[in-house]
Amino acid sequence: VWDHCLRLALQRLPHSRGRNPAVYWNLLLRIAQPLHAIHVNPHVEVATAFIERNLGHRFSIAEVAHEADVSHNQLIRYFRQELGMTPIQYVRERRAEIARMMLTTTSKSVKQIALQVGVPDLHQFNRLIRDCLGMSPRQVRSERWDVDYYRTEAYREKV
Repeated sequence: VWDHCLRLALQRLPHSRGRNPAVYWNLLLRIAQPLHAIHVNPHVEVATAFIERNLGHRFSIAEVAHEADVSHNQLIRYFRQELGMTPIQYVRERRAEIARMMLTTTSKSVKQIALQVGVPDLHQFNRLIRDCLGMSPRQVRSERWDVDYYRTEAYREKV
């Protein structure tokens, strides 16, 4: 519930082309509890576990529903009740979140990261990152340096 409220609040923030939204997302994602952490509905729990195990591969929502032992439509209803989003939205956000972590913590190429999160087409990967994070993969990667700068001794001496 808190995660859903936080997302709604962030959607209402004024967005600019500057770095503020990216910094907000980066900080909030570090302190926010992941969507997959708490579930009441056992079908959603089984489905999210299946999704987490298979994020690096292509799979259909029908396969997820089969694994959770519910129909496709029922799974969508459960996800909306539990997480406030559809299973497809959940998969996209998890892939984007993992990609963001990899872009900011590793030196792997964008193509390698795209393959690892299950989006082999670079155009689709770029669109995914832009839609979910509001910036290109290159900008996400450069945010690492902006946020890390504030942790350095040079910044602390200025303040």
